[in-house]
Amino acid sequence: MRDTAAKEPFGDYAAIYERIGQGSFGAQMATRTLERLAAPAGQSLQILDLACGTGAASFVFASAGHRVLGIDRSPAMLAIARQNAQEAGLAISYLQQDLRELQLDQLPEQHPFDLVTCFGHGLNYLCAERELDQLCRQLGPLLRPEGWFIFDLQTVKAFEDWNDRVEVIYDDEDLIVYNRQNYNIDEQCASEQLVWFSEQGERWWRFEESHSLRSWSDQQVTQALEAGGMHVLERRKPEGQLSDPESLRVVYYAQRSTEPKSLVTKE
Repeated sequence: MRDTAAKEPFGDYAAIYERIGQGSFGAQMATRTLERLAAPAGQSLQILDLACGTGAASFVFASAGHRVLGIDRSPAMLAIARQNAQEAGLAISYLQQDLRELQLDQLPEQHPFDLVTCFGHGLNYLCAERELDQLCRQLGPLLRPEGWFIFDLQTVKAFEDWNDRVEVIYDDEDLIVYNRQNYNIDEQCASEQLVWFSEQGERWWRFEESHSLRSWSDQQVTQALEAGGMHVLERRKPEGQLSDPESLRVVYYAQRSTEPKSLVTKE
């Protein structure tokens, strides 16, 4: 067995992420988002997909006829996203940027956006106190009036279970993936150590990759959105029900508007 460590976040792990279907949550959320917004037939939305990963959500949006720009900090993830889009014949633009330091002057002239999304708890990877507020201040002006920012977060309640917890993510004949998780409740900081064993030929290879995360309270999220000129209209579980204090993941529906309008929903 040989031990290797990936240096780039979601570098070597990008291929594993794609193989074991971790992008499926983003695809499901993109589908649910389009259902809930209920855009008129034939209307093409301008969509910005943050922390797009290997492009699962942007794939759903583009397949529905919308114009999509995906942003992610991992070149490896974006390489897979571009290949998938090319093979499917979808015209999706992808740009490598870090959400912590968005370079707005490098964005293609596609904004204002009708919808900005960030699925797969991408905002939990913003770890410094100022970063969520800073991002929301940048995103607000990119949205058209009454445009939507829809994203999910793992809640403080979810992170409370990250006490040296080990979660097996995938277990197959030639690949085993697990995640060791820790959380400091006082600092709201968490860490995950992704470890995978891959059988190649007659050998097993061990890889690992570590990430830092942060829990954000509902109050912190609300304040950051308001700093960017956005307002929370709904908080729901990924399955669609209204969230509650015990929810482990919450989907926020926020709107850029002084007087947010009701969602057109399909329960």
